Formats: sequence, C-alpha cells, structure tokens
Amino acid sequence: MRNNVQAATESSDAPLMRDDAPQVSQCSALDEQCAGEDCAPGTPADYAMHRGPGYGLRVSFVDEPLLPFELAQWGDGRPELAFFADGSWPGLTVAQVDELLLALDEYTGALRVAREHLAAALRAQHAGR
Repeated sequence: MRNNVQAATESSDAPLMRDDAPQVSQCSALDEQCAGEDCAPGTPADYAMHRGPGYGLRVSFVDEPLLPFELAQWGDGRPELAFFADGSWPGLTVAQVDELLLALDEYTGALRVAREHLAAALRAQHAGR
C-alpha cells in the first residue's frame, strides 16, 4: 500500500490527496467519496445528504473515535468537512481545515511536552518512595 501525499504548493485549496484513500464511489458527489447511504436515487435534493467515510482518532481507552470528521454536502449545497466539536458538527471550509491542522500540530506538541512532564513526575514520585 502506497502512501503518496502531494503537498499543496501554490494555494490553500490545492489538493492534498493520498493514493491509498478509500475509494467508495457509490455516488459521484464529494469527489466520488460519497457512500450513497443518504442520497439514494429519487431523494429530493432538499433532503439528500452526501456523506463520505468517517474518520477519527482511535485509541484503546475510549469506545468512540475522538474528533471524528467526514466530508458532507446537503443536496446541491457547498461541500464541507464536518468536524465534531463542542457537541455539534460545524462545517469547515478549506481555510478553516488549514487552521485546524495548524492547531492540531500545536496541540500535539503541547501533548508531547505534557507527557514528558507526567513521566518525570511519576519517576520522581516513584524515586521518593
């Protein structure tokens, strides 16, 4: 399985595609990522919901994925990335996804630093016993 990622170079809406991304292809919407579950033929456009495959952080200590997201489009509306946050599914634009990616990088860095402090505190506590 290849993991060939093309970096965006000229604009914030340049594609970032993975060769090994799932190819659902049940419906032509969402760059052919729509699963076709909520947009069967004959569904009025006002009620059709195009949804791509869902993703989230999977960890052993939580039953549900953390920070789930999916591509989504209501009828013929604007495609967006639906990202679960604060109990709702706000639709994100490409620029907002870029902002989220930067925030996640900072979050991951802070989490790594906190992990090191936690490990040091546990070592110190264990050494003091």
